[in-house]
Amino acid sequence: MIDFHESNVTLAVGFSAANAATPGGTVGKVYDIAQLSAFAPSSLFSNKRVFPYFSRLAATTVSQIRTIHDYLLFASENYGIGWTDVAVAAEVEDLNLDLATTFIDIAPSSIRTLAYRTFLLGETNYETDLQEIKNSGARVIIAFVNNNFPTFHASANEFGLVGENYVWFVPPAASSFSFYEPRPDARGTLVAIFDLPPTSPYQECFTKAWQNADPAEFPFTAVTGVPTITTYLPFDCLLVTATAIDKLDKQELLDGRYISAQHWSDTIRDIQADGFSQKIQFDEKGDRVNVQTSINYYDPETNQFIKAIEYSAEGGIVPIRDIVWFSNTT
Repeated sequence: MIDFHESNVTLAVGFSAANAATPGGTVGKVYDIAQLSAFAPSSLFSNKRVFPYFSRLAATTVSQIRTIHDYLLFASENYGIGWTDVAVAAEVEDLNLDLATTFIDIAPSSIRTLAYRTFLLGETNYETDLQEIKNSGARVIIAFVNNNFPTFHASANEFGLVGENYVWFVPPAASSFSFYEPRPDARGTLVAIFDLPPTSPYQECFTKAWQNADPAEFPFTAVTGVPTITTYLPFDCLLVTATAIDKLDKQELLDGRYISAQHWSDTIRDIQADGFSQKIQFDEKGDRVNVQTSINYYDPETNQFIKAIEYSAEGGIVPIRDIVWFSNTT
């Protein structure tokens, strides 16, 4: 960021991870550099007193958590008791801790967190944590665990915490990276995720390019088969960057003159466009608004998460297909 400042660069694009975005946003305020991130969903960046020039394409953690909250309330009303008594587990990592604390902090009073456990990244012994969860009596387990999810889930299975009497949620990153091979014991696991619409102006050509890519050069294409959230948000980030540059070019401001971070931020936040993911629109804080999310369930036969619920703040919970649970029934 200091190099950008010395080079008179006042817009930086990237900062997907919180451990880079947090210092980047802090320094950007001091050196007058706007930041645009493809990810960085942490609620931390909604604080414009601290991060005045930070904008991001990802849905905030608050929108993800509200999706889970509203689904639990919906399930409690329609499927019976047990849905609002939950256990929360999280790896000690910025995003997972933000998800966990946000879940607890903004939960309506009818949703009770009976157990909250945290453990270090790379931990392999979860005996104490799982015993606490089991003792709590919670039947819904919200596991904000990414790369270690297979180990954590296998240990939970040994404790009798996996089965038709339990419902599991995982974070979006786990749904993308922790299911390289089919996991029959995780059937029916749920994820609340940024919803990819069935069609978009760029989807067909991007998906075709993804599926025809050489896996030797682009190995992740062979893993997923179709583009994931880790690809279409960066696509939209580049789209917004190009649109902002075009707007300033049409204002004849790209002639070498100084462009303030505030002007970059205002230009970005004024953009409304059809993206690869969804319609792109920001609020005055640089947070993406009018976001559609979904709840998807894991199907080991296809080794994919299948959309079952559509959700928006305006439309609420909209079931579109039955969830196939652990018992292989709906």
